[in-house]
Amino acid sequence: MRRMMIMEHRDSYQLSGKTGWSIHDGHNNGWFVGYVKTKHKTYFFATNVEPNQPFDMDLFPRIRKDVTSRALGHMEIISSAWEARDLKSP
Repeated sequence: MRRMMIMEHRDSYQLSGKTGWSIHDGHNNGWFVGYVKTKHKTYFFATNVEPNQPFDMDLFPRIRKDVTSRALGHMEIISSAWEARDLKSP
């Protein structure tokens, strides 16, 4: 199971995670949960996104990963060169 969740593997870190999406009473809710393993630490994350209208729902699958990658990059947990487009789609 852990190997299936690997989304990015670099010399300095490995990012593993799973995305999800639900619609309840017409409200979209998306998430991206997982962890980043570095040489010395493991960091866990959970990102929850609830878009407001108007919103381009074609972008919704990517937004969860983009928000997460920017946050992890800002905290210098992953390289700033890493971009959400490098991730596999769910």
